[in-house]
Amino acid sequence: MTVALLAPCLATAIRPSLQSAVVTLGQKLGLDIVVVEQHTCCGLTAWQAGQVGAAQDAVIRTVRLFQEFEATLTTSSACLRMLRQVTPGLLAGGEWAGEARKLAGRSFSLGEFLLQNTTVQERNVRFSGSVAYFHPCTADDDRSSLALLAETNGITSLTEVANQCCGFGGNLWWRRPDISRVAAEPVVAELRLARADCIVTSDSGCLTQLAGFFNRKDDPPVKHIAEFLAEHCS
Repeated sequence: MTVALLAPCLATAIRPSLQSAVVTLGQKLGLDIVVVEQHTCCGLTAWQAGQVGAAQDAVIRTVRLFQEFEATLTTSSACLRMLRQVTPGLLAGGEWAGEARKLAGRSFSLGEFLLQNTTVQERNVRFSGSVAYFHPCTADDDRSSLALLAETNGITSLTEVANQCCGFGGNLWWRRPDISRVAAEPVVAELRLARADCIVTSDSGCLTQLAGFFNRKDDPPVKHIAEFLAEHCS
């Protein structure tokens, strides 16, 4: 099976190591994961801004680029929601309507895909210490990432932090940083109370937001589930 990676545009610009982590993890697990270099944006940013025409243009480009792959993965729960829920509606009745529905049906979060297509023995994840997991508010089904963490050998405790908004909020992060920071404060406080050795989330937007609050020398690292697995999967 040839699998495509839809790399979120923000993560590609700010945290390119996330894309590399997915490829590395795929190599460790024997998965053929292809980075679609020509892809730019899934259309979410334009859609959130109310620019329907621009969103449709981006969506058509996305559908065209990913139509040949058997599965499409993304490290953003917001992009995944865009592919599954918004894209088919934006292209309904048009030339690309059928392909949009097909793409929606074969798009997955990393966690979903790994649980369905690899085994616990193949993943063989090992980590010594405690983990705090932050639930992205845009994730429709976040249990897969938790399941992957729960099976990790050596974890001493796994704390779940409620899925309230971390303040990233799509374009809120850069459009209203004052509100974004206020929204983040209770989440950051709860994560600090967890006193975990590592903080993990499954959304690249939440990753970008939270990493900015945990940058002191004695702070735990904040990682995407892909980065965590790539580092600790043997």
